[in-house]
Amino acid sequence: MGGGHFAPEWVVTFPGICSMQKLDIEKKAIKMYPRKAKIDYLNFAKKKRKGKKEIGKVRKKMLSHLKRNLGHMEMLLEELKKLGYEIRKKFRDKYNTASKIYSHQKEMHEKGVHSVEDRILSFCKPGVRPIIRVKAGNKLEFGPRR
Repeated sequence: MGGGHFAPEWVVTFPGICSMQKLDIEKKAIKMYPRKAKIDYLNFAKKKRKGKKEIGKVRKKMLSHLKRNLGHMEMLLEELKKLGYEIRKKFRDKYNTASKIYSHQKEMHEKGVHSVEDRILSFCKPGVRPIIRVKAGNKLEFGPRR
């Protein structure tokens, strides 16, 4: 799906961890379906030949999983704020990065394009951009955003 390999895993694990802690949050059913998402993706990844239609279907499934998980996370964050918990900057930055990756991927899926302006390439390092070099060996490197 692009945008970094860790975003979907991080978005799946956080709400599960938060809901397991005893925080007096209303008992709402949070269904993450991490196994189903993983199975859907692995079944797709194992295939040698992937058609455009199949790629589109899997991308749409992964986007729906991510959208649902981000929605649950938003709900949990609001509940935590109401209870007086402070959300750390590092966590907010990760959440914002995951939200941006989702919006970029959704936009690319809907428009049928392969790039978006200021697209995030790595979940762990959102400020990294590709730099084309005229060197022997690697023609593409990654460096800080200018």
